[in-house]
Amino acid sequence: MDLELLRVFLAVVEADGFTRAADRLARTQSTISQQIRRLEEELGQPLILRQRAGRSVSLTPSGEVLVPYARRLLDISSEARTVVSRENRQAVVRLGVTEDLESSLLVRLLESCRLHVPEVRLEVTSAWGDVLNRLRACGELDLVLAKQARGGPALAARPEHAVWVASPGFDPSVDIVPLAVFPHGCLYRSQAIETLTASGRAWQIAFTGQGLAAVQAAIVAGLGAAILAENTIAPGMRRLGPSERFPILPRLELALIALQELSPPVEAIASHLCSVVFPTGLQPEE
Repeated sequence: MDLELLRVFLAVVEADGFTRAADRLARTQSTISQQIRRLEEELGQPLILRQRAGRSVSLTPSGEVLVPYARRLLDISSEARTVVSRENRQAVVRLGVTEDLESSLLVRLLESCRLHVPEVRLEVTSAWGDVLNRLRACGELDLVLAKQARGGPALAARPEHAVWVASPGFDPSVDIVPLAVFPHGCLYRSQAIETLTASGRAWQIAFTGQGLAAVQAAIVAGLGAAILAENTIAPGMRRLGPSERFPILPRLELALIALQELSPPVEAIASHLCSVVFPTGLQPEE
């Protein structure tokens, strides 16, 4: 259905006449009449009762039915133009976040960016550290919030305390340590394997979970020991350490990593992320 013809039809209805509609649209009365006739031919129904000049417009039953639909169609068209125009103007920043980021922190930072930096649209990718770093190296991400070894290059960082955990009934003296781990690419997985191997303890993968909730459930169910961030330890878990022959873990940090040169939109998001995730302004160690 031709939206321009609907616009002319509503102008005639709202102006209560062909002449006044022609004046409003800066067209001749004959043009308005022709366009109404085209709309009627398109719909196969008369819409306006033709009367002598000067009289008010009378709609046919079909014309009365069409009025609210015409208004809705024109409103939707206007809304679509506004949204598309805004999308074209709005800057986009591509943010990668580590899969095991604390959920409450993720909610807080995404909501805060939406409320305080509305002129920038975030495209967020959740994945494990090595995937995020590859995407950043390929130029497919502007910012990455991920865990890394302490002192790595970063815009800002804060210490991330990782600990060994297991269920209360877990036997830490087993000959072969069962592990509950995240997929390949997770720093905690590689640390668990490397530190146990270096300490001379045998291990085997007992459970691999795609997300934090799955690994937490496996730990509580007693399927194996795991490394988790201290702030993600759930009820029903106990810590393990050197007294149970579980090695001390390397120091980690949660870091905001970016390309060398930041565009103004990326810099705006990075600055806001720092205020939310690193409120003390802690910088990475030299």
